[in-house]
Amino acid sequence: MWRPTEPQGQVLQSSIDQFTRDTGITVDVRWQGRRVLDNLAPSLPQGADADLVDQSRTKLRTALADTGQSADLTAVLDQPIPGENKKISEVIPPKYRPFLNGRDGRPYLIPYEVTGEALWLDAARYPDIAAKPPENWDDFVAVLARIQASGVTPIALDTNKAFWPLLVLQRALGPQDLVRSAGDRTGEAWNAPAVLDAIDRLEQLVRSGYFGHAYTDAQFPAGQIKWAQGRAALFLQGSWLPSEAEPYMAPSFRPTSIQLPAINGGDPVVSVELFGFAIPRSAKNGAAAQKFIAYFMNRSQLEKISERADNLTPRADIPAPRQLASLQSALSGREVYPWGSGLDLEYGPWTQEVLDPPAAALMQGEISVSSAGRST
Repeated sequence: MWRPTEPQGQVLQSSIDQFTRDTGITVDVRWQGRRVLDNLAPSLPQGADADLVDQSRTKLRTALADTGQSADLTAVLDQPIPGENKKISEVIPPKYRPFLNGRDGRPYLIPYEVTGEALWLDAARYPDIAAKPPENWDDFVAVLARIQASGVTPIALDTNKAFWPLLVLQRALGPQDLVRSAGDRTGEAWNAPAVLDAIDRLEQLVRSGYFGHAYTDAQFPAGQIKWAQGRAALFLQGSWLPSEAEPYMAPSFRPTSIQLPAINGGDPVVSVELFGFAIPRSAKNGAAAQKFIAYFMNRSQLEKISERADNLTPRADIPAPRQLASLQSALSGREVYPWGSGLDLEYGPWTQEVLDPPAAALMQGEISVSSAGRST
C-alpha cells in the first residue's frame, strides 16, 4: 500500500532485502499505493496475482475476509519469530486480537502498524494541558475558553466529515451503543437523552466559536497549517498528524496528544486502526509469505516503523516516537475500539451517507438541537 519513497515503503524494502539475504527467498515487490486492493481484487476469483498484501484492517476485511478471499492466519499467529523466543501471537497485545478476525472468527490480519485518534497540541506552548489533560467535559470547555481568551483559535479543522460528532457520540454512548443506534432503522435511538445531550454540548462548542472560521472553509491542509503554525491550539486527527504537519512547525513545536474526556460518565476508550499483512486464499507462495510476516515481526525489523517511519507498532516493547508517546500510553492504558466504531464494516457507507450530512450542517451552525430534543 506504500510507494517506495515513503518511509514505510523504505522500511519494508530494507527488510525485504535482508530477508532475501538471510533466507534465499526472492520477493517481487509491486508498489501500488493506497489503491492496492482495488488493483488486486479483479484477480481474486481466478487466483490471486499476489502472495502477500498490506492495507488497513478495515479495507483488508472488506476486500478479502468478508468475500472469502483471505487465508486463515491462525497458523501464522502460532509461528515463532526468527531470532526470538516468542510466537507472533505473544507480541500482539490481547486487546488487539479480536480486531484480527473476520466475521467467521478466523484471523485474516497480522498487524505491523497501529494508528490512533487524539487531540493534538504543542506541549511547549501548553505544558499545563499536556501535563494534566481535562478530566471531564466542563474542564475541557474551560480549557477552550481560556485559549480563546488568549486570542488563539481553540480548535482547528481541515475536513467536512463527521470526526467531531462521531467522537462526541462515542464518548457519550460508548462504541457499542453507537453501533446499535446506527442500526436502528426506526431512528428512535437518536432521541435518547444521552444522544441529545451530547449533540447539544457539541453545538455549544460551535456557537461559542471554538472551531474558529467557517467549517466549510476548513479544507486540507489549511487546518494542519493553522495548527502547526500556532494559530490554533488543538486538532482532532489520527496519529499521522505530527509527521504530516512537521514541515509547517517551528523548531520549538513539541507535538503531543490528549484524549477527549468522557461525557456524563460515558466511555473513555481509545480508537485504533491496524495496518498489516493478509494472504490471499489462492496465493501460490503462501508458505513463503508466512515466513516473511514472521521475519518482519522481529523487533529488530519492526522497530524501524517507529524509528524511521515515525509510527506506532503493535509491539509494546518497541518505544513510540517521542511525538506519539502520549498516544501509545493511552492505547496501552485504556480499552480500545475499532476506528470509527467499526461502522464502515457493519453498515458500509452509513457514515458518509447518513451521518456526515447532518453532522456537517450542525458544525456549520445550519441546524441546532432544541431543548425539546428536536432538530430545527
